[in-house]
Amino acid sequence: MGNKQCVACGQPFQPRPQVPQQSYCSAPGCQRERRRQWQRLKLQTDPDYQENQARSRVLARLRDGTSRI
Repeated sequence: MGNKQCVACGQPFQPRPQVPQQSYCSAPGCQRERRRQWQRLKLQTDPDYQENQARSRVLARLRDGTSRI
């Protein structure tokens, strides 16, 4: 399998044989971007995920004492 170009950084990388459709290299910043893009898509398309994330943010604010509720 040949090299591919990372979607995040543009550098060439060798994808893992187990993941032929891999489009991000293994650099920490690129993996962070991959997860950020996944979360953005999930928030746009999954109502249950949206609800869970909103609930989590409220609980974190309550725990941290920054809530205005």
